[in-house]
Amino acid sequence: MTLSVTAILVTYNSAAVLAEALASLPAGTPAIVVDNGSTDGSTAIAEAAGAKVIRNGVNLGFGKANNIGLRAAGT
Repeated sequence: MTLSVTAILVTYNSAAVLAEALASLPAGTPAIVVDNGSTDGSTAIAEAAGAKVIRNGVNLGFGKANNIGLRAAGT
């Protein structure tokens, strides 16, 4: 049996740590970054790393953002 996972990262002004977090994922692991209204370039960093980015216009909170990412994940 082969398992498939998608990493879901919730961000809010996380540019300082996001690139390293995405780089730490095993090669080939799909990533979804759910951004809660960052203003620090977090979404650009996520896109440059190849992550799918979901932009929430405001900070919806960690739990709601995770649920949004879970619904978007294909695994």
